[in-house]
Amino acid sequence: MKKRVCLLGGGSFGTAVARVVASNLTTHPDTFHPELQLWLRRQELADQINTTNENGQYLPGASIPSNVVANTDLKRVLEGADVIVVGVPHQYISESMISSIQKHCNQDAKTIHVISLAKGIYLDGEGKSSCLTRVSERLHESLNNTPPSSKRPRVDDDDDNNKSSATSAPAASPGQQRPRFVISVLMGANVYDQMGRDEFAEATLGCPTMDPIVYNVFNDDDRFNVTMTRDVTGVEFC
Repeated sequence: MKKRVCLLGGGSFGTAVARVVASNLTTHPDTFHPELQLWLRRQELADQINTTNENGQYLPGASIPSNVVANTDLKRVLEGADVIVVGVPHQYISESMISSIQKHCNQDAKTIHVISLAKGIYLDGEGKSSCLTRVSERLHESLNNTPPSSKRPRVDDDDDNNKSSATSAPAASPGQQRPRFVISVLMGANVYDQMGRDEFAEATLGCPTMDPIVYNVFNDDDRFNVTMTRDVTGVEFC
């Protein structure tokens, strides 16, 4: 079964990455469904991309491949997805988005790959019991309904009452089996307008499973060279 890929977020970097990903989907026709679903908040921007193959607001002058389909309906974008690229700023990764990912991704898959492009960190809790949470940690805990890690940095490491303010999406119903969500991160010192001109760029992919499917979503030897490692934390802080 060919893997379906979608990308959430159509800002400058998200659009630049979408151009690369869309091209790679057609480069690997035996692995991927050729269509890249792109989620945007604004209908006028989605219409512009679908009719002119350009994001005039965030990446003007850069041609977007015709296999990119922009849509403001998050459910439709996520429907049957096996690989989900999260390109929205970390503060916009909402509980409703997490719930939609859980409900509408490929429910028959054993593993769903979620790759974060978001930079930033969450401060959970208040005062001496507060702790720092990486975006990949938040995604892992929320999507897989797992408790917060006890190994996070805290303001007061001697306080045993640390509780994260992060909330998880509702747990699965008894007997319901959900896919396992594997969280990866893609980071690099890339300038989106240079990527829009197809100038050579590099990035590091932190993927705990080292899955070649995730690598092939992003790597393009001619314009976007990706190095993959298991060190998700190191990549996220780079």
